Amino acid sequence: MRSRVWVIKCDKTSRQISACRLRLSIDKALRRLIRVFDQIARYIALLFLRLLVDFCAKWITLLIFKAQMLMVKRETKCPYCKRWTEWQGELYDRCHYCDELLEKEEINRLSAAETQRRMNAEAEQALLEQQNPFFRKLSNYITLIFIGFILSVIAVVVLFAA
Repeated sequence: MRSRVWVIKCDKTSRQISACRLRLSIDKALRRLIRVFDQIARYIALLFLRLLVDFCAKWITLLIFKAQMLMVKRETKCPYCKRWTEWQGELYDRCHYCDELLEKEEINRLSAAETQRRMNAEAEQALLEQQNPFFRKLSNYITLIFIGFILSVIAVVVLFAA
């Protein structure tokens, strides 16, 4: 298929432009442009629908998997009475027979880690309080001067940019 070029027909005698031919070529170009935009819009709509379907399919499979996991009956052996008991996977699940915590070691480990973290935070706070007040004030002033310098540089840049 040959590509058409807009032709402006000139009359040799009067040098007038043939408006009819120009109008027809503009109409053809607009129709072709509309067809191209329509194809692009259809492609984008199909792409969006594909993405939406993929997204929904992934969520549906995830929900089905979670529902199946909830329906599975999980059991674990109680470390105290040595009998099998249902386990929901929670930290504070109890044995149905002896009523002891199934994850007592894990609870103890987590509480020890929390206590250690709290003690470290308190020691750090006490160390900061024991520092020389002159150095604390000096560090606060240096921080204030640095922030002021940065803000003044930003203000100068904004003023000269406008």
